[in-house]
Amino acid sequence: MTMDIHEFELRYHAYKGLKTRLKLNRDTDVLVKLVKTTGRGVLEKSVPETSPEDLKKFTYETYTEFKKQILQEQGDIIPFENSKYKLANYIERLEYELKVIREMGFNSYFLIVSDYVRWAKKQMIVVGPGRGSGAGSLLAWAIEITDIDPLPFDLLFERFLNPARISMPDFDIDFEDTQRQRVIDYCTEKYGQEKVCAIGTFMKMATKAAFKDSARAVGVPFEMANQISNIIPEKSSLKEIISNAEEYEEIHNYIATNEKVKYAFDLASNLEGNLRQLGVHACGIIIAPEPVSTYTPAQFAKETDHTVVSQYDGPTLEQIGLLKMDFLGLRNLSIIKTCIKIIKARHDKAGEPLPEIFEHFLQTTSFQPNIQDAFTYDSVFKLGDTTGIFQFESQGMRKFLIQLEPNSIDNLVAMNALYRPGPMEFIPRYIERKNGREPVEYMTEELRADLTKKYSAEVAEQENQKLIEDLSPIMGSTYGIAIYQEQLMFLVQAMAGFSLGEADMLRRGVGKKKKEVIEKLKKEFITRGGSFRAYKPETTTYIYEKMIEPAASYSFNKSHSVCYAMIAYQTAYLKAHFPVEFSAALIRSVEEDTDTQSFYISEIQNKGISVLSPDVNASFNHVAAIGDAIRLGFFSVKGIGEDVGEVIQQERQKNGSFQSLEDFLKRCSTIINKKSLEGLIKCGALDSFGDRNVLLENTQTLIDRSKTIPNADFGLFGGLGVDTSIQLKQVKTSNLMERLMMEQEVLKAFVSGNPLDGLYLYIKNFSFLNQVLAQENFPKFIIVGYIKEVQRAKKKGFFIKIEDISTSWEFFTKDALDFHKFDLIILHGSKKNGRIYLDKLVKTDYENLIRLAGGKYDPEWTVARAKKERYGDEKNKEIEKIKAEKSQVELEEPNENSQKHEEEQLPGEEFIEEESGVFADEQVDQHGDEEVDEELEEKTFTLETLPENMEKIQSLMNILKHHEGDITVYILGKERKVSEVGLQNLKMLFPSS
Repeated sequence: MTMDIHEFELRYHAYKGLKTRLKLNRDTDVLVKLVKTTGRGVLEKSVPETSPEDLKKFTYETYTEFKKQILQEQGDIIPFENSKYKLANYIERLEYELKVIREMGFNSYFLIVSDYVRWAKKQMIVVGPGRGSGAGSLLAWAIEITDIDPLPFDLLFERFLNPARISMPDFDIDFEDTQRQRVIDYCTEKYGQEKVCAIGTFMKMATKAAFKDSARAVGVPFEMANQISNIIPEKSSLKEIISNAEEYEEIHNYIATNEKVKYAFDLASNLEGNLRQLGVHACGIIIAPEPVSTYTPAQFAKETDHTVVSQYDGPTLEQIGLLKMDFLGLRNLSIIKTCIKIIKARHDKAGEPLPEIFEHFLQTTSFQPNIQDAFTYDSVFKLGDTTGIFQFESQGMRKFLIQLEPNSIDNLVAMNALYRPGPMEFIPRYIERKNGREPVEYMTEELRADLTKKYSAEVAEQENQKLIEDLSPIMGSTYGIAIYQEQLMFLVQAMAGFSLGEADMLRRGVGKKKKEVIEKLKKEFITRGGSFRAYKPETTTYIYEKMIEPAASYSFNKSHSVCYAMIAYQTAYLKAHFPVEFSAALIRSVEEDTDTQSFYISEIQNKGISVLSPDVNASFNHVAAIGDAIRLGFFSVKGIGEDVGEVIQQERQKNGSFQSLEDFLKRCSTIINKKSLEGLIKCGALDSFGDRNVLLENTQTLIDRSKTIPNADFGLFGGLGVDTSIQLKQVKTSNLMERLMMEQEVLKAFVSGNPLDGLYLYIKNFSFLNQVLAQENFPKFIIVGYIKEVQRAKKKGFFIKIEDISTSWEFFTKDALDFHKFDLIILHGSKKNGRIYLDKLVKTDYENLIRLAGGKYDPEWTVARAKKERYGDEKNKEIEKIKAEKSQVELEEPNENSQKHEEEQLPGEEFIEEESGVFADEQVDQHGDEEVDEELEEKTFTLETLPENMEKIQSLMNILKHHEGDITVYILGKERKVSEVGLQNLKMLFPSS
């Protein structure tokens, strides 16, 4: 068995990497000796035909005497503290993987992936700890493809590359999102542009697209085509619609009365499902040994985009022997890098030493915080304070985290795997068992009764003890719940003696849900369970039907879950220990997405961290952490490009602060235009030079002056004391609300203040929204707040979101009642049996509220200060309330008597025109003296547009089909009814809706 250059290189990198990872004292001579093999251990059959026992035997035959000696003398060394794994475990696992990879012919593949990952790290491009089943490979960890040691997490190589079947390896690699293209460019340059290409995808013609294209071709008016398209049901095919006039009566009215429409439907029914165009895979790249045109026809992506794309899709390319590499961009990796760079800059400025974990990151891009840090779990996960935490941000997840009180990485891995459609139903049981409120059992009372009846109580207990012996080592960390695919593989190995390769085949076979396959595998499991561990057929039948079959469908890849839970923990560690720096990095990551930026700014302010508006004398191009506050950068401002901020920042750093408006216009004249100047004024960046209204009124004057100042010579007149300052036309200065509206326009967030600033001491005498929402009954409330959003709901009415100091609340009304965004309002109402009744909505203004507040108005009591003062108490109350609730995921339709206000339609509300004794102000009622019976409901979920991703569309259809209930949601303008679990699944599938 001759070792070629690729095998030697891979083996050398593997042992060199293992030396580094395990901190072993090995010189080059020792590494080379470990790399060597005997030349024996030649397989007599192909890998899939070789039994696992023979495969291990042949691997052992490749061991040199030197390697055997090392194992004998040093094999019992435990490299990591508190670990059960010895050096021998690492070497034997590594040799086994190397053997399988060699026999399958994938040495070069591992070398290529390792090369571009190591190149990226040398360029300080952050690479994720892993993704998918690849993290189950110890070799991948040794050669730096992944950053997860698979042994402590019981991750399986066979889940990634199964010797029992020939399949292509597939490493999905996450890079920081802003640097992904650099890695692709490196591969293109190294291997040759003609050998690298993107992977083509085939875009099929969907139902509505087929109709619209046909309608346009035959001359159906655009508006009519749109109207018809809107009433075509999502789940129906065109042929089904054409053949069923009774069910689709409205569509057939068009067909019967318009020949062109009829012709369009006939054409479209033949086009539906056909290929429409070639697309480009989002992240897949092919690196071929020869020019890609040798293996696949190729083309440019577009006329204007000369990215080379294969005309074969991914599966076809795999069939002809080409391997795809997935290069993915992950924003959270950029957040980690930015945060650590900010931490370093602040430590350098303060003259303080940088903690070792950050020094290590800056040398290797590998971030390894202590995963047992109690402060991280206590201050982030247990509090549900997971804004900005990868994979853990949703409201449903936050609630479960508070109830779970996670205190280990295993808890995070499990929640990451469970919080998805299907396994969500096991979350309450997982929480109860983790907290000791429900016993962990592997045998049900039903099974025990059957065994006792057929055999005896003694036999039943013997079976129970065997289950405990076999399953508790596998499922102890998940409290007896089969969450991971790897657990199923270990389970069938422990109970029936399957090899891990055979176990993976069983898992895949059951997951396909073919009855004949399931029954065949069931019979094999029962037979082998009886011969291997003497299990009674009743026991193995029960385990197969109640655990293996369901879990094969919903269980998740643990390797992937570990990798992403690790990223979540890394971000949480930074948030817990460096909240200001983390918040700055978080905003930095979404500067080009003003909607998400606005959300993060609000969340950060709610925690009491000050967010300051941009300032030409204090801001940088990007957001920065200054003291205990965050200063927004120029790039955060809508309409201001990166070049504008760079000029301002560099000019200030080179020549000092801007002394006046004239000084700023002179020194930054190259970037002054109407758009950039208005953006700077509205965001507050020029507040130190004048009022915003005044500056906006004089925008053209300032632009004209910026063009003349650089060329003007005022030396002679300056000596005579001539005033060369800009003469501004004076207008009424801006008030708080006007400034806040400007900030909303360019930042989509309140930064310099809040519509309720100064009023806290006054309005705290009334009620807050969070108090009302938290109670089942609230006899009478008065709330002072403002309209955060008014959104039209597909011609059916309006969603109105109201916000006060504590939280926000959204309801539906058929009439907007002349309310507009950011109107200050006063709500009068009550709550009974979970239902909110609004008696009155009063529109007011800031000046009137100040007048009403009288001596209780205090400008020092900003909303930011009030939130900071209230944050701890309110958070504790929320946590205690959630903990007191029984963790529950509704699996069926909700009980008719359930009284959760957020899921039910609110009863008729009245908007009454009358004077308020306390709040004498404008009362909005468009209907005169007529009493209006408005039906309100809290918004639960709205999806305005159909997702482009076909998997999401299929998931959406499954949720609507299988989780019907009585909670109203709006899908593409249509009212649908779903259960609670359906609602949670929708919110998880479309988190931004």
